[in-house]
Amino acid sequence: MVDLGDWSTVGHSMGGGATSYLLREDARIRNVVMFEPYLGSLLGNTSVGYNAFDDFTGSVLVLGASSDLTNNWLLRVWPWYDQADGAKRRMWGLIQGGDHFGSTDWAGTNGSLSGAEQHRMHRLFGTGFLRAEILGEENLYYELLGQGGQSNPITSEAAGVKPPLWLLMNPTLASEVALGSFGDSGSQLRIGVALATGTTQTPWGVLGLDSASLQLVQNIAFGLDGIHEATLAPPSSLSGATVWFQGLQTQGAVGEFSRVTSLILP
Repeated sequence: MVDLGDWSTVGHSMGGGATSYLLREDARIRNVVMFEPYLGSLLGNTSVGYNAFDDFTGSVLVLGASSDLTNNWLLRVWPWYDQADGAKRRMWGLIQGGDHFGSTDWAGTNGSLSGAEQHRMHRLFGTGFLRAEILGEENLYYELLGQGGQSNPITSEAAGVKPPLWLLMNPTLASEVALGSFGDSGSQLRIGVALATGTTQTPWGVLGLDSASLQLVQNIAFGLDGIHEATLAPPSSLSGATVWFQGLQTQGAVGEFSRVTSLILP
């Protein structure tokens, strides 16, 4: 609470729903993690916070559980993610076989997924999301939404106007680069690569890549889940070189750039 930077908040169940009220009162909070958040009329109702939640412009993670007997994921949890359509970035995860208590000492009470695995999913997504958003460790999204997380018992989607960019050598094939991003369904994603950085003013902000060596390596429309990942095989002539990447998401005339990040090719 003494940090001068952006604040974050984490809540479970009714505590998850309560974060929506906290956001209305304190503009310093820019990152929100909601574990199986409650939506309903009990203990004071959550409608005021919920109705205002679409005005939040920070980053949001909402986790639900398929075997939640306390807080039905479709009726009471998913709507929080859907309501957060003003968020810079938002991510949804449904833990398959998880129950309402997956982040607590009672994990595994109802669901078919072990309590230890439910704990792991909450730690992985909760801390991974916050590290990516607070510390800029966006490569962690590879473990959450990319190939690095394919074996996790969770179904995910993501959206937002500010695209992240993860970039690393493919752990399963060292000669390939794995890169990915997420954004609003139907919006256009372009990812460029260059041999140096640069500064070019555009209608969407600053292009941080050298325009003379810039090449387009991805040009796609985000699908329904809002997540895109691809692998590239760099030419052997660039072995040992440092290359720079940046993404751009556009929808009509509106768009935003991702961060600029680099990779030393093997």
